[in-house]
Amino acid sequence: VEADGNTDITLQIDAEGLTRNGQVTRIDGSGQYRGEPFELTFRGDPLLDLREPQDPFALEMSFDIAQTQFRIDGKFVRPLELKGFDIDLTVAGPNPRRLYPLTGISLPDLPPYRISGWLSLEDRTWQFQDFEGRVGDSDVQGDIFLDVSGERPFMRFELVSDQTDFDDLVGAAPANGPGETVVAEQKKEARQESRTESVLPADPYSVKRLRPIDAVVDFKGKRLQAPNLPLDGMQVKFRLDAGRMVFDPLRFGVGGGFVRAKMTVDTNEEFLQGSLETEVEKVDLKKVLGAFDIADDSLGIIGGRAKLWVKGNSIGEFAASADGGLYLLMGGGQLDRLLIELAGFDGGETLLELIGEEQQVPIDCAYADLQAENGIVELNTFAVDTSDTLFTVSGSVDLAKETLDLTIQPRPKDV
Repeated sequence: VEADGNTDITLQIDAEGLTRNGQVTRIDGSGQYRGEPFELTFRGDPLLDLREPQDPFALEMSFDIAQTQFRIDGKFVRPLELKGFDIDLTVAGPNPRRLYPLTGISLPDLPPYRISGWLSLEDRTWQFQDFEGRVGDSDVQGDIFLDVSGERPFMRFELVSDQTDFDDLVGAAPANGPGETVVAEQKKEARQESRTESVLPADPYSVKRLRPIDAVVDFKGKRLQAPNLPLDGMQVKFRLDAGRMVFDPLRFGVGGGFVRAKMTVDTNEEFLQGSLETEVEKVDLKKVLGAFDIADDSLGIIGGRAKLWVKGNSIGEFAASADGGLYLLMGGGQLDRLLIELAGFDGGETLLELIGEEQQVPIDCAYADLQAENGIVELNTFAVDTSDTLFTVSGSVDLAKETLDLTIQPRPKDV
């Protein structure tokens, strides 16, 4: 079969068995489909049974394409018209995104995966139900529905994960350490990211593929595994309607508290445009930064709010275009008294601290009011107040250049 320059498939069809009741149809195929290597193995009922639409057609089939393996076992109803079927399906491959040239449906960029479930088709609605499997180092269960009866295809995902690797969730290049599930192209991506001088990712998003479809995603991660981050779990509800994406809510359990956000992104223009509203409540910084070399006792509980407007085609461009503001408030925590006295150039008390026992000074309050315009964050009000000294911070953060220009000014309360 030669359909075009990128498709060239050879099929061999045989019939086994002397009687029709015992006859089995065998089809073996190989070649390429739309430029991708293709292999097929088929075992099913006699082909003459296709003329009897009232009888389901049983088959077992496997085919490999785009480095992805499909295994099918079940029955088709009126298979020549593809009116309906009820089958067990197993899919395994290096990345769902590789299937876009074959399906025309934009699938996420994910690490190697293997999932199995029950696939059915009825009234132009595909249902992949009760599936379970693994994606990278994460487990996943749930249901997927695809309705192609309207003008625009509509997909609905209902997903649950007992343990989720944060790299798998965001589609980031995972670490190359022991225990990480990666393929060669992801290892290459991780090496490239490790060599770049930029902190924020500059890889552009491919969103044109999202515009032709509508979708709803409901994901619950009961436990998140992330390096150096105490993430307690997460919930994401995502809607895609005529090219407009809405994440509401986007909720993470962090350090005994939570971070809740609402994000909207419009993909219909040349550059993505969106907004982000965030609320932080009762996050314990001692837990958040406990994995780093920071004195735990210096940190307290924070809360706050933020709203930002961004545009661009990557996280780096989003940050470089950010407009809006952020307010954070911290209660609790303490600072070393020696640090405070040295900051205030109090020679007498510094000497006493050096020869005496180490003491801590409670932080009465710490707060930050930050304003961003075109990726430049101005520290208008940033202060840490103790009973001995008030520390103020001024300056700016350039998110485009990824540079800091800050001044810390101690203001002692004693003579």
